[in-house]
Amino acid sequence: MEHAIDECLWYSKGELLASSTANSRNSSLCDENGNYLELVLAGNELKGTLPKELMLLSKLEIIDLAENEIGGSISTELASMDSLKELLIDGNNIGGTLPTELGLMTNLELLICHTNPNMEGSIPTFLGNMVSLRILHIHDNPLMTGTLPSELGKLSNINWFTVHFPSLSGTIPTEYGNLAALDTFDMRYAQLSGTIPSEVGNWMNARVFNMLGNSLLGGTIPSELGELIRLEELRFIKMPSTGTIPSDLGRLTILQDMTLSGLQLTGTVPAEVWTLPNLKMLIISANADLSGTIPTEVGLATSLVSLEGE
Repeated sequence: MEHAIDECLWYSKGELLASSTANSRNSSLCDENGNYLELVLAGNELKGTLPKELMLLSKLEIIDLAENEIGGSISTELASMDSLKELLIDGNNIGGTLPTELGLMTNLELLICHTNPNMEGSIPTFLGNMVSLRILHIHDNPLMTGTLPSELGKLSNINWFTVHFPSLSGTIPTEYGNLAALDTFDMRYAQLSGTIPSEVGNWMNARVFNMLGNSLLGGTIPSELGELIRLEELRFIKMPSTGTIPSDLGRLTILQDMTLSGLQLTGTVPAEVWTLPNLKMLIISANADLSGTIPTEVGLATSLVSLEGE
């Protein structure tokens, strides 16, 4: 970062937007008009606050300031950065709340602001207007509170939904059944209540469904989960879920990890589950009312590596 060297050639710790783009501009951080496109300074021991003057870099597409020691709050002026696609400020000391103005950033694809121990407030309903959003990570912010806004069900392009903190309460809105592009739904260690809506059966592209440690979330395991034919990981742990294990889960032929531990399940493990062709881990421990014997069909589980049912 020397004055004699054009800023477009300064060192950046991150990769450029895409190799094809990088080659077209000779590994420059700028476009052909000299507009700075990437501010990637992750893990540089930065301190201070997020300067409002960032908005003057009007063509920025990436701001990655993760894993630093930045404090202060998120400036509402960031919402005016129409070209921004990625905002990564995780692993800092940023406080305050998530501004409602973030909902104006309709071109933003990544919003990653987890692990900021001073961040407060709730998830703004206006985030539902960020129609281009693909990845949303808001977790491990222990001072945040509130519920899951139903408006987030409008994020039809969302792939990775990781939103959890100890005081997150309320229910899973039925509107989330509209998240057709969903790949990962991770809600571990929240305080969600109610039941898992049957609309989750619409997540045809989902690979990971993690509900670890939601100690208030009850009801039965929806049979509609059998529709998630691309699911690789299903983890329901330490929840007051009741009823039986749906035989429809036997349709999850790609599933590798099924953990249904610490629930209140009854009945037996369906034969369809034992014969899942790619299942490597089956954990059904701490279900005192599960009964029956291990059937001979378990011999067909040729991929099974770990079985825990104490």
